[in-house]
Amino acid sequence: MKKPLIGLTCSVNEDESRQSVSLKFTNAILAAGAIPVMIPITADEAALSQLLDTLDGVIFSGGGDIDPAHFGEYPLSRSGEISPMRDAHELLLARMALERGNLPMMGVCRGMQVLNVALGGTLYQDLDTLWTQQPGKSPLLCHRQRARGEYASHPIDVVPGTMLADVYPKGTVQVNSFHHQAVKEPGQGVVVSAWSPDGVAEAIELPSHPCLMGLQWHPESMAHRDESARAIFSFFADKCRRQMP
Repeated sequence: MKKPLIGLTCSVNEDESRQSVSLKFTNAILAAGAIPVMIPITADEAALSQLLDTLDGVIFSGGGDIDPAHFGEYPLSRSGEISPMRDAHELLLARMALERGNLPMMGVCRGMQVLNVALGGTLYQDLDTLWTQQPGKSPLLCHRQRARGEYASHPIDVVPGTMLADVYPKGTVQVNSFHHQAVKEPGQGVVVSAWSPDGVAEAIELPSHPCLMGLQWHPESMAHRDESARAIFSFFADKCRRQMP
């Protein structure tokens, strides 16, 4: 039986001269019964379109901050390093993939934020700066944990009736946490499918799409030792398999 091909976006180094993907990601995809395909960073729409024709799904990986100009804001003092080249590429790729209507997509950490921005949503540029400025907000958890990524940091509560609830029917799962940005206003048609105890959005999805989900944590870092992390890759690989001709 043929295995689904899952495209995986790349990180880029500081001077934008090298791109790379994590072995943790490729190993998690392989273990789920799919084949990872590295998507080169490019603004060539024709090349991306041809590549998307061959893929059965796309995963947007983690990385640095998204330029706040992409959601109508100026950068704050605690905004992190950005890559204009990667931003332009991934937002283009997300919008091209969305135009196809049924291509499964999953965003991890930064990737979740890319999907939300591509759909017209906004982000908290820095949770520590902005969260407590809002009246009625709960105290903020530590969203940049001190332990290695293979260890969980805090629980999330999964919203019943969402796609994510099909993966985690018990409604609660322990996740790791390595972010200082987060979804603020969901994009058009986007719903939050999981929350951390402090009220930060931990997952999103697009109910009008067969499979579009974003995860604020890094399941690829836990997948070698944690069944709940492996489950999300198995679920996504199965969605990709169903789209194969």
